[in-house]
Amino acid sequence: MTSTVQASTTEGSQTQPKLSLSAQKKLDPYVTVKNNHYVLGENAKRVVSEEYNVAKQVIAQTNVT
Repeated sequence: MTSTVQASTTEGSQTQPKLSLSAQKKLDPYVTVKNNHYVLGENAKRVVSEEYNVAKQVIAQTNVT
């Protein structure tokens, strides 16, 4: 059981993109929940244009888990 948890943790840290804390704080108002999934609003592009795609990846990965 422990090896499964460790494998999941290791796998998640290798594939999970990183998003800075400041970007997370800026994006927080643009994240909503629809059908039990997080959704990032299109208006967030104006706030953090460079990190928008990373944020979308983080949210997609979070929705999977």
